[in-house]
Amino acid sequence: MICFCANLLKILAIHFHENYSSFDTWSLYSLNLKSISVNGVMLQIDPAIFATSSYRGALIDSGTTLAYLPEVAYDAFVDGVSFT
Repeated sequence: MICFCANLLKILAIHFHENYSSFDTWSLYSLNLKSISVNGVMLQIDPAIFATSSYRGALIDSGTTLAYLPEVAYDAFVDGVSFT
């Protein structure tokens, strides 16, 4: 999960387990995300992981400052931010 709060970027890891509610039951918006770039460099992430289904995809909630990413995309994002 990526949290943008008061001009501060906090990066928090979330792991989903089978006993949690799936994304399908949440009141969020799925996002058709094609790619992520950090400092102009496109991260090597297979766009198929952003396909929306349970435990997959990219979601937004316009009522919060949270963004949820699949773990593979999250890891690539953290690596990209760490090297810039």
